[in-house]
Amino acid sequence: MTLPPRPPPFLIPVLLAAACGGEPDVEAPVSELATHEGVTEAHIDAMEEMADILDGIRDRKSAEAARPRMEEIAKRVKEINDAEANLGAPSAAERARLDARLESAAEMLEPRFRQAMERLKGDPDAVVLVATMMAEAAFPGGR
Repeated sequence: MTLPPRPPPFLIPVLLAAACGGEPDVEAPVSELATHEGVTEAHIDAMEEMADILDGIRDRKSAEAARPRMEEIAKRVKEINDAEANLGAPSAAERARLDARLESAAEMLEPRFRQAMERLKGDPDAVVLVATMMAEAAFPGGR
């Protein structure tokens, strides 16, 4: 069986576009999501949490075991995205600054995402499962 096509640089565009967010195991204080800065930090927290989860995935069995945590990230991302939508648009300067912050964080985390997928390259089912979980976490509810 051949591997599925490799996602574009391991979902960095997905992560940036979705502006992934927050610690899934802890409810964020309302104030955390009351500013664009807080929303950005919550997105970065979620990317870091996703990388932590991926670090522990070695095969399909560990990928399946990670599914509940990835689903929690998806719930958190939806919460963050909803909060962000309610804030309205930031100024162009603030948007540029926050986008640069997100991009910097994503660039730092990208090697961890790539390493996880490289570890799984001999297990196509695990690759598909992990790629799907990452996409679902980044785009909760088919967003």
